[in-house]
Amino acid sequence: MLQLLLIEMINELLRNNDVYLTIPPDQLLLLMRELDHSYQFARAFNDDKELRTGLWKVGMLKQSCLISRAANLLVTRFHEAST
Repeated sequence: MLQLLLIEMINELLRNNDVYLTIPPDQLLLLMRELDHSYQFARAFNDDKELRTGLWKVGMLKQSCLISRAANLLVTRFHEAST
């Protein structure tokens, strides 16, 4: 869930041409590599049903929902400020 929000936030930032043009190409490649790493991690996590169930039982996934709401609010605020 957080990886998806990260991707959405980066997408919003890179749609802003002023932001995009200030990022050197090597840093863009590094960012893409890290996003791929994040995707691979999320995929492995989602495939581990036992781990997800254990985290859900101790309430960790509920905390992730709160964090994702906060991140979503930041993306919304950024989008509002850039329009």
